[in-house]
Amino acid sequence: MCATFPTCEPATTVFQRVAAELGAAAYDLSRVETHVAVLAENRVAPASVEQLQALDRIGQQLRVLEAFLVSASTCRCGRIDIDQALGEVWLEAVRKRLGGGHGMAAEAASAEPELW
Repeated sequence: MCATFPTCEPATTVFQRVAAELGAAAYDLSRVETHVAVLAENRVAPASVEQLQALDRIGQQLRVLEAFLVSASTCRCGRIDIDQALGEVWLEAVRKRLGGGHGMAAEAASAEPELW
């Protein structure tokens, strides 16, 4: 972190966090695709909608990652200032992971409940 802006993070750290989120979304999507393929082959209604709800969770996760990347800015120190970008992430668990678990001002920004 730079002395001027305590919310600045090295680009590699930020990219690793975003990559982990994308990897988790891709893993969930793969699982859902498998379930949907089985359902389509057997023309059977799902026993639970949990697998299908995962599609909504994946969509939300990808949308908050997009909002985070659009809002992230480079600091004078050459690192990425993540504070404003974290304010755009409305899913609390994702916001905490992208923020590296730091106490951050953006945590208080969202009153929206996580839907997944």
